[in-house]
Amino acid sequence: MRDSIIVDMKYADLDIINGQYGVERHHCLGGPNRKKADEDGLWVPLTPEHHRTGKISAHQSTEVQKWIENIVEQCRKYNIPVFMKPSLTDIWGEELIQEFPKALIHA
Repeated sequence: MRDSIIVDMKYADLDIINGQYGVERHHCLGGPNRKKADEDGLWVPLTPEHHRTGKISAHQSTEVQKWIENIVEQCRKYNIPVFMKPSLTDIWGEELIQEFPKALIHA
C-alpha cells in the first residue's frame, strides 16, 4: 500500500475534515479499482463517522455532494483527472465522471 498522494503523510493519521485521530482510508477508486487506489496512493484519511457511518459521511450524505463538487472544481483547476466510483451514484445524482490519468490509458 502506497502513501497517499493526496494528503501529506505527516497528516495521514488525522481526518481531513476536522483533524481528529482514529481514521480509516477512504479510497478514491472503488470496486475493482480499489487495489489500484492502494498502489497509486489515491486515498484520504477520514474518521468512521466521516467515512461511512455519520449523516455527513462520504458514503451516506447528500450534503457530501457540495464537498465532491469542490474537489472536482479543484481538480479541473489543476488539470487533474477525476474518477468517481459507483458508490457516489446516489450522492452525485448525475452521470459519474470517470476520467483516467493518461499514464493509465492503454491504446
